[in-house]
Amino acid sequence: PNTGWDAAELHLPLGKLFLSKGILFTHPVYYKFAITGGIQTIYALFQFLNAQSAIIPFNFICWLATLSLVYGWSCRKSGKLAGWFSVAILATVSLLAELAIEPRIDGFLALFTGVAFLAITEYVADHEKKGFLLIASVAFGAGMATKYTVAVAVLVTAVTLAWVWIRQRTLPLKVLVIGIILICAPSLFWYARNTIKLGDPLYPYLTQRGYPDEHGN
Repeated sequence: PNTGWDAAELHLPLGKLFLSKGILFTHPVYYKFAITGGIQTIYALFQFLNAQSAIIPFNFICWLATLSLVYGWSCRKSGKLAGWFSVAILATVSLLAELAIEPRIDGFLALFTGVAFLAITEYVADHEKKGFLLIASVAFGAGMATKYTVAVAVLVTAVTLAWVWIRQRTLPLKVLVIGIILICAPSLFWYARNTIKLGDPLYPYLTQRGYPDEHGN
């Protein structure tokens, strides 16, 4: 049974609202319904199949995938001992373990942000591996369609890559343009919805001061 207030208040109800009212649904009063709904769309699919209970195994698999990702990358860079040590540290982060057994979104977010960062480190280590830039872009795109806060990770990555390219005096322009498209495309729908229906792509952060009242003001 679900014991997380965030899931009970937002993620599961929003999936059901997508099914009953369509994915354009949002509401000016309860501003949380205006978030990017990428993961809630997946939850809505489980609910449509009458398999809401499968959402928790889905998140648990995301957690295991995150552990496997860190283990594989650490082994590749520093050997098996480093791999097991890295996994041991990550596994003791109680919040990630908690997210693995609740129908929330941050476990999914951790996985794809991890994929993005590890792909970027591979590219920085070898600039010929431009495909890793595209992998990072897809992962960041999935994150941006899940939660606004991924924009911080994207910004940090952009500054890092700018520094690398300035030092190397190179700019893979074609890959860069494709990467920007891959990052923006998954979340563009949600930002456009908010702009059209609420007048604020990041509602309520650009147009509201504090929490909206019962009239949405």
